[in-house]
Amino acid sequence: MKRLQRLIRLSEYINNFKTPVSGLPALVSTAAADATSKLAHSSGFQLVAARPEERQSGGTDAFSSSISTAFFIVCPRLGAASTADKEDMLYLKALDIAEEIVGKIAEDAGSGNCDLLSGLSLSAVDIVPEASIFGGWMGYSIEITFDV
Repeated sequence: MKRLQRLIRLSEYINNFKTPVSGLPALVSTAAADATSKLAHSSGFQLVAARPEERQSGGTDAFSSSISTAFFIVCPRLGAASTADKEDMLYLKALDIAEEIVGKIAEDAGSGNCDLLSGLSLSAVDIVPEASIFGGWMGYSIEITFDV
């Protein structure tokens, strides 16, 4: 297998990713400015996916490797119409969608039925609330790490 084949396959997986229930396709991006530009004419909840990166550690004879990526489930900030209740409802809805994303990835990685994730073992998931991300979008970031 080519050295970066797993990274290539994970990139393909992300490029074709859609949330199972909501059906949101991923807007794939490399930088926050690029994502902000892609979101400029969008409304409602959106899914942004970062291109994956590989981290290697160890010596020249042996190394361990992990691949990580991040998904962002975001919606426009409420602005002047904001109330604590409305904001809470949006964050809760974002968490519902985040649960879909994490569930799908965990199932695809653990089932052995997804060729694009073969050879990757889901090792960490970090979910963090975000405010004013991508120029005024709010929601959650989901950082996902796979061991190779």
